[in-house]
Amino acid sequence: MSIADYVVTNDVEFKDGQTCGFSAEQRIKITYSKGQFVEGKTFKLAY
Repeated sequence: MSIADYVVTNDVEFKDGQTCGFSAEQRIKITYSKGQFVEGKTFKLAY
């Protein structure tokens, strides 16, 4: 939920293959691919 708040508050745009995290050491990989439960493509966080 914290990442969603950060994205909305700061108007962040992720790209496939980027990483995000709450510290310099934390790296959560972001992938953009076909949605499993919704139509179209979705971003997934490898948490």
